[in-house]
Amino acid sequence: MPTLSEKLAKFAHELSFKDIPKEVVEKIKLHLLDFLGISFVSSKMEFAEVIYKTAAGLGDGRESTIIGSGEKLPMVSAALVNGTLAHGIDFDDTHIGAVLHVSATICSAGLAVGEAKKVSGAELIEGLAIGMETSIRLGLVAEGGFNDRGMHQTGMCTPFGACLTVGKLLKLSREKLESSLGVCGTMASGILQIESSWLKRINPGWAAHSGIISAYLGHHGFVGPREVFEGVHGIFKSHLGADKKFKFDLLTENLGSKWEILNIAIKPYPSCHYTHAFIDCAKYLKEDHSIKPQDIDRIECKTTERIVPIVFEPSDKKVKPQNPYEAQFSVQYLVAAMLYKGYVNLDTIYFEPLDNPQILSLAKKVMWAPDPESDYPINFPGELQVILRDGKAFSKRERFNRGGPRNPMSKDEIVDKFMGNACRVIKKVQAKEIIQIIDELETVNDLSQLVKLYK
Repeated sequence: MPTLSEKLAKFAHELSFKDIPKEVVEKIKLHLLDFLGISFVSSKMEFAEVIYKTAAGLGDGRESTIIGSGEKLPMVSAALVNGTLAHGIDFDDTHIGAVLHVSATICSAGLAVGEAKKVSGAELIEGLAIGMETSIRLGLVAEGGFNDRGMHQTGMCTPFGACLTVGKLLKLSREKLESSLGVCGTMASGILQIESSWLKRINPGWAAHSGIISAYLGHHGFVGPREVFEGVHGIFKSHLGADKKFKFDLLTENLGSKWEILNIAIKPYPSCHYTHAFIDCAKYLKEDHSIKPQDIDRIECKTTERIVPIVFEPSDKKVKPQNPYEAQFSVQYLVAAMLYKGYVNLDTIYFEPLDNPQILSLAKKVMWAPDPESDYPINFPGELQVILRDGKAFSKRERFNRGGPRNPMSKDEIVDKFMGNACRVIKKVQAKEIIQIIDELETVNDLSQLVKLYK
């Protein structure tokens, strides 16, 4: 019986551009555009300078381009930097059911190797489709389990997707693709001991780096284990428990005919996706009921207890974030900011003071309660109740947070998000040229005309 890695290798080896439905192609292009816009913004952040200096100090080579600066590095180093940029402000896409970020890893690996190897736009789309779909399906098998154990599901699952993306671009045989996946099992990593650090930012960059290394080891004949997924010491049982029953059929069932890529959510807010339903609830309540911050007595958020340690606790840090990263993972702060200002955007997190006394006062009034109706991780729902000093109460529930497959952002909204992000760094005419290239990506002969616009 074929192993799971054999089945994935067969899928990756045999897939061609003509096999990918048009709606999947168009979705991939929108995610690539979103990836680039976020990376432009991140390129001017403090952490971006540090990751670039680190990568540049690891070795010379002018293979692949860094977004936002136009500098060139070896492909593995460029993927490390660009993957970190794409996830660095937590504005990148998420597959809700798989509980992982997708494009930061897969696009950074694909673009770095694609540029170096001068692949066509259609070939890049092939590679991205394979890597995205594989990563998502691995996340579905895990059912959020890596995050529950303090590991970063993105860091644990997307290296395998990146490995297949790169292997496809390198035109590896089925046997070498299978070995590359086996090798990748020892490369996958990432923890969620974030605190006030920059740690989580680097996980997709490292995942892209790991995927490239794994693919190249397979390319040169390094032999990896065949049962890296289902084996007793494979990635799932070794990390999540040997006695746990995993739905491994989710990894390959209807592979190539049912595309989970279509269910990736694009973020409307630059914060952890777990916070979005609560932000939207606050937005609607403020607008629909003209709620004034000074009239609020308390605010209750109903949520699944599985995400409480990430976005609600410890409460002393959540109600008074000390830096943008803490603010991005605080429902208390973000709900308070929406109720006070009427918006949550990049300025809220990065360019406006985090110690506004009115917002901090409101944040202290936000509390959480268990949500027996939550269907996490199938969806990331949220319910908000605002109780006023006079006893009146208003509530709003978001079953399907905005940007997801059941409440998607339109193409125009995604393009507007890209323009708003990219034009903080590059000129408007340049940003529009990128949009046009991405729109016509399947007709592009190589990626040189795209990467020249990275600065």
